[in-house]
Amino acid sequence: MGLAVFALAGADWLARRASAVVTALRKPGARWGLATLSGLFLALGAVVTFDRADNAAMDEAAREMEALIGKPQSHPVAGVRLATDPGSPVTAREPDEVRPAAALTEAEARLLAGGKHDDNVIRLGPADDRSNCHGWVFTGGHYILSPDDVELILKENGYEQVQTPRAGDVVVYRNASGVSHTAIVRYTAPNQPVLVAGKWGVLGVFLHPVDKSCYGNEFAYYRTARNGHVVIGATDPPAVATE
Repeated sequence: MGLAVFALAGADWLARRASAVVTALRKPGARWGLATLSGLFLALGAVVTFDRADNAAMDEAAREMEALIGKPQSHPVAGVRLATDPGSPVTAREPDEVRPAAALTEAEARLLAGGKHDDNVIRLGPADDRSNCHGWVFTGGHYILSPDDVELILKENGYEQVQTPRAGDVVVYRNASGVSHTAIVRYTAPNQPVLVAGKWGVLGVFLHPVDKSCYGNEFAYYRTARNGHVVIGATDPPAVATE
């Protein structure tokens, strides 16, 4: 009996509240407010959906590059000792086998074909198995470095994240697995896209807008007061490679 009374009371309360809502919605201001709120939620949903689709497309492009080119097996370089400024070791690696440049160039052309990246990049240097993007930035293009090396270098060589980049800063791309790519800021100007240069894995060195690559749009800029980015033990600066 008690439960039935509570149920009836609850139903009566719900009916009153529903009636009040209907009455309120008859007022023009309330209807406009509801329409505006609905529009905001729809817009927000569209932005989230677009971002997810865009990031998914970038992740797919990165996977496509790795599947097309392959990730070369590598090993530590004997007799080479790289280090951060405080002296922590950084492992220099080299490929077990250096593939012919022609094979890499052909694969690179296939990746760039079809308008996916052709219109967004300027090729500055050739494909080369002997260095990856991290090695291009932090060893002058001599060696392969791991993403863990990048995190260590950022921590120990005085890098600080900045919101407004300038030429010479490092840009670090990340995905769910961590650091995926590094490059160097080459050009900034008001109301113009930030241009960065970097080596795409074993492929060539490319100049492109910071958000136009196969590495996605999750990136951050880093600056250091030290002279250049090359770690101790790798003396040559990262120059623009030529054919």
